[in-house]
Amino acid sequence: MGASYQIFGKAVPTHYMAIATLATAGAIGGWAASGPKKPTDTTTSSASPKEDDLDIEKLISDFVKDQDNGSSTATK
Repeated sequence: MGASYQIFGKAVPTHYMAIATLATAGAIGGWAASGPKKPTDTTTSSASPKEDDLDIEKLISDFVKDQDNGSSTATK
């Protein structure tokens, strides 16, 4: 017979321990690879801007206007 471990008073063969270790590692790896559940988005997105959204075009045009006004007065 081969070597065995005494676990809770019973002799457990080493190949059983190896199989259990590989199965546990595979189960943990499969569970981790499944990833978190993705929430379903039930809201519909609208194209109209909200109050909290930034209007990038307006910000850029205001910045360009400020730069044009500032550079013309700074050079005079």
